[in-house]
Amino acid sequence: NEGLENGLKGAIDLELGTVQRLMGEYTTAEINLERSEALFSQTNAIHHAAALLALGDNLRDQFVPLNRQFNNIQEQIALVPPDSRGIIQIRAGEISAAHRTSSNQALTQYRQAQATAPTPSLRLQALTQEFLMTIDLTSSSATPNWLAVETLAQQIEEQLIQLPLSSTRLYTRLNLADGLLKLKENNTTSVTSLALTELLTQTLEEAQTLSDRRAETEALSKLGILHEQQQQWDTAQQFTIAALTLAQANGETDLTYRLSWQLGRLQYAQGNTEAAIVAFNDAIQTLNTLRSDLNSASGEVRFSFRDAVDPIYREMVSLLLSQDTPNTPRPENVIQARNLIESLQLSELVNFFQTDCDVSNLAQIDELDPHSAVIYPIVLSDRLEVIVSLPGQTLQHHSVSLSASQINQIVNLLKSEVSSPDFSSRSLSFAQRLYDGIIRPIEVNLSASNIENLVFVLDGSLRNLPMSILHDGEQFLIEKYAIALTPGLQLFDPHPLQQQEINVLLGGLTDARQGFAALPNVQAEIASISRAVSSDVLLNDTFVEQNLTTKIGSNPFPIVHLASHGEFGSTAEETFILTWDDRIDVNEFNTLLQRRTGNRPVELLILSACRTAAGDDRATLGLAGIAVRSGARSTLASLWYISDEATSVLMGKLYEVLGEQNTTKAEAVRQAQLELLRNPQYANPYYWAPFVLVGNWL
Repeated sequence: NEGLENGLKGAIDLELGTVQRLMGEYTTAEINLERSEALFSQTNAIHHAAALLALGDNLRDQFVPLNRQFNNIQEQIALVPPDSRGIIQIRAGEISAAHRTSSNQALTQYRQAQATAPTPSLRLQALTQEFLMTIDLTSSSATPNWLAVETLAQQIEEQLIQLPLSSTRLYTRLNLADGLLKLKENNTTSVTSLALTELLTQTLEEAQTLSDRRAETEALSKLGILHEQQQQWDTAQQFTIAALTLAQANGETDLTYRLSWQLGRLQYAQGNTEAAIVAFNDAIQTLNTLRSDLNSASGEVRFSFRDAVDPIYREMVSLLLSQDTPNTPRPENVIQARNLIESLQLSELVNFFQTDCDVSNLAQIDELDPHSAVIYPIVLSDRLEVIVSLPGQTLQHHSVSLSASQINQIVNLLKSEVSSPDFSSRSLSFAQRLYDGIIRPIEVNLSASNIENLVFVLDGSLRNLPMSILHDGEQFLIEKYAIALTPGLQLFDPHPLQQQEINVLLGGLTDARQGFAALPNVQAEIASISRAVSSDVLLNDTFVEQNLTTKIGSNPFPIVHLASHGEFGSTAEETFILTWDDRIDVNEFNTLLQRRTGNRPVELLILSACRTAAGDDRATLGLAGIAVRSGARSTLASLWYISDEATSVLMGKLYEVLGEQNTTKAEAVRQAQLELLRNPQYANPYYWAPFVLVGNWL
């Protein structure tokens, strides 16, 4: 009787905690879920697993970093018997899958779940997740093994027959159909369109039988995609409109934006350009609503940015600019395309932080600086579009016949060359090709407008490359202009550098710590800066978070200079700065800097020994993220590790120029880079090119 009573109490606490989690009452939810977990641990292993999983969901919905979620779920697995671990191992796989670098770990979890699952339903869920993960891995592989995917699909079909009509069977059918559609898109499946139509039709009927409106919407949507693949536009549009109508009626905003996008593609394929633009606009407006609701949204509403958001913006930009005829662009289209790229940058940062960003209105360049041009190189699948904002002029734009794959190849080759001391003159051909596409068509206009600063809002793989190394055949771009980066003018703080006595908080490591190599010349770098300007120093064992917090809180330093290892990654938890005994991630760093006396922003944050994460083509998002999240008006950082001796020389020149009257931060960085470029010992771009200024260039 006592066990029955505890089981009933546990069930009530589990249900109550789950409802509170969905309402965003995470602290109260945790109390009830922990009580449920304790009660079930004495009565029922399967229910105990469910309670532990609900506690994990409560962490997930608070945007807890994935590494903490994974550690938590591993602890949960150890708490329940092997034959009750299936559901938790499936979730462990989903957390691993969210880290693209942990895909194989996810597959292992899904396979273990199949081996330990106590029911056919749970076993099938794990198999389906393995199927979808294998498709993702196969489609991105240089040597795809589609036969393995087809084999998993057959296993799912065999197990589906054994399941009664239920939500599990229904959503397994949808996941199977989703995977088969991807296989058909790659022409790698023996499944016929007729067989897939039958599968989706049966799924639609089962959704209607179970009165599951979301599943009904998804089945209609996938029928639309299937007919889109077959270029049966009218039928595809009928299914898509039916699905969109249902999604809107049920308030399914995460489905609504995808269906609007789907409808836009169909309209464009039929030559209805204006209708396509309306549909794409609807999709983007819905995405903006989702972004605004991100803080309160449950985990199920979040989406893969690269797969489900980024393409919509790019296809819309392509659509707007493809309507233009050479030399006679529609000004309103160029303006809208520029605004979309600004919104795309913002949406990507929202996805990076998993929270909304405070933004200002889109600034006008002539209101900011009459000697600067803002350049937006936009990477589309079939071409490069370049939009240029010059003071007092309408937006200009030109197209370059370089596809996304060609640009990626050029960038990868040039990045591998320039980030090595072996950079040679033959590598300049890559830098010249980018110069010819981005800068040469606007050279005359830049000169006529007396432009001194080039501000880039970079896109795609171009973000991995310092624009300073673009080469006109005679000179690097940095020899002609001061250069800065910004995630967008709506994130730009337009206040110029205040002429005041330079006071610097210096922190750094010279010793090897936590698996990172020693930085012996950091001592000389800090000593050189300390001789040149007023400074407060935290070195080695004094360079810890508590001391940083105390120093920043007691003295509003205009410059914070950290000469320590750090890494920029494509997620917030993968972006960090190394201290003596710990790592400070981007969100913790934000909290630290917000404790400044009088809330005065840092004028310049310098990270002189950081790098972008190796093998991560979106890692520079971490640099943009820390620049925005820190609250600093400007951030100077390096894209790869270089000689700390060269860094010491560069920083010495930087502080010398910063102390001069009427010098912008961008010009100070330029002069510091030219100091190395003109020194035969450091003339190789490997030494001076990695330093980029992000944010306020004034």
